[in-house]
Amino acid sequence: MVGPHAPTEAGVTSCAPVPEGVEATVRTGPDASYLFLLNHADKPVEISAHGTDLLTGAPVRGAVQLVPLGAAVLRTPHSLGGKHS
Repeated sequence: MVGPHAPTEAGVTSCAPVPEGVEATVRTGPDASYLFLLNHADKPVEISAHGTDLLTGAPVRGAVQLVPLGAAVLRTPHSLGGKHS
């Protein structure tokens, strides 16, 4: 059984605020942070973010666009301010 502190101990934190219908989670690794975004809504959304979209390889500077039911995984090296606490 996984204890209630397992996500925190694994470096997983919630990310807020995000638009309604969007799920966002941050996973912090030793060299970078990873922002996982899922748009469960039926309309496109824009979310403030920066890093590299690991699904497309595209750089993200300022905001990422998510289509309806779209997803993004952004990697931000800690040297670029990607450390979330």
